[in-house]
Amino acid sequence: MTFKSTSMQLAKIFTNRSLITQLTTVFILLMLFWFAGAYKFMNNLFNFQLITQAETTVNNAEALGDHVSQHGRFWVKSGADYGGNWIDKIASPDGQFFYSKNPAMVQREFSDQIYANGFPARFRLTALDVMNPNNTPNDFERKALEEIKASLSQNPKHQYTNSKFEYVKPIYYVASCLACHGDVKSAPASVRQQYGETNGYGYKVGDLAGAVSVSIEVDKSKLIGDVVDSNIIIFIVVPTFLFFAFVFRLTKYISKVSTQISSYQRGQPIGINTHTIDKNSSNELHGLIQSIAAVMELMEGTYKQVLMLTDRLKSADKKEQGNAK
Repeated sequence: MTFKSTSMQLAKIFTNRSLITQLTTVFILLMLFWFAGAYKFMNNLFNFQLITQAETTVNNAEALGDHVSQHGRFWVKSGADYGGNWIDKIASPDGQFFYSKNPAMVQREFSDQIYANGFPARFRLTALDVMNPNNTPNDFERKALEEIKASLSQNPKHQYTNSKFEYVKPIYYVASCLACHGDVKSAPASVRQQYGETNGYGYKVGDLAGAVSVSIEVDKSKLIGDVVDSNIIIFIVVPTFLFFAFVFRLTKYISKVSTQISSYQRGQPIGINTHTIDKNSSNELHGLIQSIAAVMELMEGTYKQVLMLTDRLKSADKKEQGNAK
C-alpha cells in the first residue's frame, strides 16, 4: 500500500466521521501546535533571561576585578587568618593585621557572599594556565576556553547540565594585570611565594587571560507552569467551551433534520417547530432553519396532494372497473 493510498484512506475515514469528531480532532491538533509554539517561545525567553543574567554577573565581576587590579591589591582587616587566602599580611602599630587579596580572591569571595544571600548565580575566574589550583577549569570550562583560543573568538559559550546553566565569557589581559602575570621576575615576591613561578606568567596586553565562568541553578520544568497558567482558562478553555456548545447545537439540529427527512421519505408526516424564532432575526442559523422548515412544509404539502391525487385515481379506476362489469 502506497503512502498516497494510505493518506487517501485516512482522509476518507476522517471525513466520514461526525462533525463533532472532526472539530474535536482539529481542536486537539491546534492545541498541541499552540502548546509547542508557546513552549518554544517561553524556552527562548527563558534562555534570553539566563544569558542576560549571566552577562550582568560577568560585567559586575569584571568591574570588581578591574577595580582591584587598578589599585594593586585589596586590603582587609580581620582577626581571622582567612585560612591562608591572602597574598600579603602586615601588622599595624595597634596590633591589627591587614591582609591583601588579588582580583581572583576578591571575586570568588564576592561570589560566595551573594550566593549565600540567596542569589542563584555563582561566578569565578578560570583559565587554561592558572596560578591558583582552586581556579582549575572543569570539563566544560576547559573545552570552551580551548575553542575560544583556537578560533580567536570573543563570543561566550554556554550550556545546560544537570539543572545548571553554565556561561563562560573570555577575558583578556590589560596593563594592570601584568604586574602579576607579566614577566615572572618582576612579579611580586609574595605572589611567587604563594603560587610558585611556573603557571600564570609571561603574558602581554591582549593575550587570553581566561574567562569569567558563571553557573546558575535552573529548573526548566517551571516552563510548563508558565505556559499553562491561569490565563489559559479565560482565553482558551471558556471560548472553546462556548464554540463547542454552539457546534453541538448546530449538529444536533442537522441530525434532527436528517431524521425527519428520512421519515418523510418513508411516508410519515413531518414538521419543524419555528415558533420560538423571531421572524426578523438576523441570525444566519435562524434563517437557515426557517428556510429548511419552509422547504420541508412545501414538500409535505406536495406529498399530501400527491397522496390525495393517488387516492382519487385509485377510486376512479375502481369505478371504471365496476361499470365495466
